Amino acid sequence: MKSIISLFEKRLHMDEGALSNEPMQLEQLNELLEQMALVLPFENRRLLAEDAYTIDRDSLLERLLLNRSGGLCYELNTLLYYVLSAQDMNVSLVHGQVYDAALGDWLSMGNSHIMIILQHNDQQYLIDNGFGIRLPLRAVPLNGDIVVSRNGEFSITNEDGYCILNQKQLYQSPDWQICYRFRLEDIINEPVVNDIQQLVRQHPDSKFNKSVLITRCTEIGSMTLTDHSYTVVKNGDIQKETIDEKQFAILVRDTFQLDV
Repeated sequence: MKSIISLFEKRLHMDEGALSNEPMQLEQLNELLEQMALVLPFENRRLLAEDAYTIDRDSLLERLLLNRSGGLCYELNTLLYYVLSAQDMNVSLVHGQVYDAALGDWLSMGNSHIMIILQHNDQQYLIDNGFGIRLPLRAVPLNGDIVVSRNGEFSITNEDGYCILNQKQLYQSPDWQICYRFRLEDIINEPVVNDIQQLVRQHPDSKFNKSVLITRCTEIGSMTLTDHSYTVVKNGDIQKETIDEKQFAILVRDTFQLDV
């Protein structure tokens, strides 16, 4: 079987050998995050349709790279962690708690989100390509510096021992919005990743165990598919249409380029 690097390159439509630099520099990493966001959707079909599976390097390789599938944070970011580790990058998985702006409080599920911490040139960065379409698309420094991408502005603040990711969304509110919080000491391993899969699958407050959601970034916005609607955002303009079961299957296959 080919290496995880070569399979990742193929799945992301990258030239063979594009990730040959070990370890990659931040500019190359940011390009990788952009391309991954354009190809691998954030989706929960597997969670709704299948029993839980054991998440490890081989199972993620099979499901996300060999098959045309996306995933949730515990799949997308864990896969990315294995890829960056194979590039000899100093990375760790951590978990954190998502903020619900509608409730004005932290989600009751606790630490249900998984992200990556990178140590690079005496600096620490947050890496996250598994937070729906609210992706920084950049390595976000933990020192508070603001990074800018087509998804808006992102920065890390610190409060009561927590690092907090904040976003100022493009074309939306000019105010900073809280995404989630985490602690650097909360490093996790595969067993905890699998525990989080079960938490997202079973918790009554989980947003992903009730109905289908498939969403992906585009060059000028995003597209989101549910079992009854298809929404496209282009440069801040939103177009939403109602769809039926047949249209859903066609969009999954042809637009999101996933196995039905």
